[in-house]
Amino acid sequence: MRAAPLAVSRSVWGSLTPPRVISLLAAATYVCLGAGGVAVLARPGPTPADVGIGAVLMIVGALAAAPAAWRGWWGVEAPAAALTVLGMGAVTALGITRSVLSDRWLSWHLWIVVAVALLIGQRVLRIWGRWWEPGFEPHTRLRQEETRLLAARAIGADILAAYDDVDAPDREESSHDHSA
Repeated sequence: MRAAPLAVSRSVWGSLTPPRVISLLAAATYVCLGAGGVAVLARPGPTPADVGIGAVLMIVGALAAAPAAWRGWWGVEAPAAALTVLGMGAVTALGITRSVLSDRWLSWHLWIVVAVALLIGQRVLRIWGRWWEPGFEPHTRLRQEETRLLAARAIGADILAAYDDVDAPDREESSHDHSA
């Protein structure tokens, strides 16, 4: 019975794209941001429409970004993360505007949102426009031809080496026939 949880945890850990800790933290960040969007919509009382739209953008972006970060689908994660930050920025800006207009002091939540936005912005800038992790891109036509040519040369060298090995015993015998 103890082997099953260990096997599941290894399977879950193995499904993360290396570097696994970074992928796990990125996915967890998006899950937390999605939960924040749900919390905005689920709070008691009416939610203003503009704040609701921002929260929906956060949720939709987080729903797409979390599995993309988990599996390393950078082509999906970058736009989804940008959508999440857009929604988070809208919710924050509209909340700040309402706070200023009602003479309430801006809360510490603003600084957490700014920090998270900067972290996600850094991630977006790092992976935007890249469909594959560096070093794992598909080969270009030139690289495919270079690989094919290298393989053909290696096969040719193996064939020549095989013919040399077949002729080698004859040469050795002929050198031993002539005694000095």
